[in-house]
Amino acid sequence: MNKLCEKLGIKYPIIQAGMAGGATTPELVSAVSNAGGLGILAASRLTPTQLKEAILKIKSKLKILLELIFFLLLQKMVIRT
Repeated sequence: MNKLCEKLGIKYPIIQAGMAGGATTPELVSAVSNAGGLGILAASRLTPTQLKEAILKIKSKLKILLELIFFLLLQKMVIRT
């Protein structure tokens, strides 16, 4: 096992990209994770309800621990007077 795998807690150095827009499904995320890679769900276009449903679906298919990491992007607001 290499250092990357050790840090990420995965068996193989395979990282499935989180692709927004429907390409990344809960089934794909759980399959990659169960196979020893790092499955990533792109959630930027999901509503809170859709995100909850996706997380529960992934969790039900996983044979390993589920980790959730959220990146919050803040938009800069410009006010002109």
